[in-house]
Amino acid sequence: MVDAGKYFWINQIEHFDDIEHISMKGGEPLLDHTHLKMLEKLLNLGKKDVKIHYNTNGTIFPEKHLEVLNEFDDVSFTLSIDNIGDRFEYERNGVEWEKVKTNLQRFSKLNRNKYRIDFFTSVSLMNVLDLTETLNCAASLDFKHELGYVDSPEYFSIHNIPINNRQHIIDYLNSSPHERVREVSARLKQDTYNNLNNEFWRNIDAIDLRRNQKFAQTYPLMAEIMSL
Repeated sequence: MVDAGKYFWINQIEHFDDIEHISMKGGEPLLDHTHLKMLEKLLNLGKKDVKIHYNTNGTIFPEKHLEVLNEFDDVSFTLSIDNIGDRFEYERNGVEWEKVKTNLQRFSKLNRNKYRIDFFTSVSLMNVLDLTETLNCAASLDFKHELGYVDSPEYFSIHNIPINNRQHIIDYLNSSPHERVREVSARLKQDTYNNLNNEFWRNIDAIDLRRNQKFAQTYPLMAEIMSL
């Protein structure tokens, strides 16, 4: 039985005469090759000026997609990278940082006149002490970078860091060469406190047990801050 939903947009795309932008999100959209038929149909209709955008986690380099994507005038990738090294592997369990790093280097070599590439980092309690390193990585590859904030679950928000234990983090953020990192300190200076320390540790312990990881070993300073 053919999944009609899977091919819906392929069959309908020709009826959208005023289409200007298509955004592919996940899961991981680069795992899907079905949508390439839709893009090929756009090209056959002469619509190479449609802007194509992907949100991707960097685990896949779209080598097989490029033959089609190269025909479009404007293609962009937003790479969701929240940390680097062993902390990246903790936060995205099951993925090897070195493989992602290799993919990022391959992304960086794409023609920037055609391909726009952004780093997007979701700021959380886990990675707030690593933002400068993460944005340094983006800058070294000549990627633009944007920051968002984790608000749910609330126990992973930076507002769950006890107010009396924030000064070291604020000092670190203010010492960053990146303006966006320095701006994060303003949020920590607020009196907002989620007061979910017990929930935080209960969930961290469950995650560590399930994944055979150790938060305190990977994030020793943050573990200390959350234990004070």
